[in-house]
Amino acid sequence: MEHKCFSIVKAFEYSFDSLIHHFAIFVKLIFLIGIPLILLNEIDKNYIMPRMRIAWHSIKNHVIAQDVLKKIEAKATMPSSPEGERFRNFVINTLGLIHGPTSHVPWYPEELAHPTINQVITVVDKPAPEKKALYEVAQKHQAEEIGLGVFVALLLSLLSLALYTVFIIFSTRLTLDFHDFHTIRVDYAVQSVKRLFWLVLGTLLVYKIIVSLGILLFIIPGIFLALRYFFASTLVIDEKATSISHAFGMSALCTDGAKWKLFFFMVCLGAMNVFSLKLPWLHLLIAPISALAYIYVYKKLLSQAAEVPSHGKA
Repeated sequence: MEHKCFSIVKAFEYSFDSLIHHFAIFVKLIFLIGIPLILLNEIDKNYIMPRMRIAWHSIKNHVIAQDVLKKIEAKATMPSSPEGERFRNFVINTLGLIHGPTSHVPWYPEELAHPTINQVITVVDKPAPEKKALYEVAQKHQAEEIGLGVFVALLLSLLSLALYTVFIIFSTRLTLDFHDFHTIRVDYAVQSVKRLFWLVLGTLLVYKIIVSLGILLFIIPGIFLALRYFFASTLVIDEKATSISHAFGMSALCTDGAKWKLFFFMVCLGAMNVFSLKLPWLHLLIAPISALAYIYVYKKLLSQAAEVPSHGKA
């Protein structure tokens, strides 16, 4: 394994030197990267994430409801007995789990749109033929609600990823220009968004899926894969990679032998950005500094990878 190296300290020194020696351009970066990032975070926090939480909470509720309905159906002919009483208590307690400050129980038929405990007990105690009709309606509503919840959650996830993709292409292109030419080309960044949107979106989506699957395998594989393919989307935006597979292969080559340093660099970037989110005015400054440090590390590892013969690693 060819070990590559970069200095985390030098990456941030480069950012601060850029602030001092190219102050006018750096101020433009503050407005073109910092302000959109703050707006994107606000949209995500106040509009997209709350609705995603409601959608996933709704799905969870209906999954619980499905279990309750099956258990009620299984006990449809249960006579009044200590066992029947225990089951009624189970139903009441389970309904307590899915009742929230906003809610009725949407998977019940219209006549039970706002069930009270007494109504629930009444339904549990209804004769079997009446119960069967109620179950059929309730299960149909419940299945529709689960499908709608999944659709809304996925739609909101894709919307969030699309907004993030536009910002990533625009801000990365500006930062690459600053690093390479000590200038920024807003028109070229906008063209890059139009040309590369679908390719970068696909790259980010594949990256998220791969890392998520890795995290499911006891977390450490997820961290390894996140580091291995850390630069995949940047390679596409920098037009060094022409396809998703090419981007992932090149990223693996760039990060080979540098994963530990890259991990600590990611921790530093994450800590800086999380801390600065509490103070929007500070985030305006930290966002371009972090972006420039990231591009410094990317360019350093890319240049070192170019010196290493490729063996088709991916």
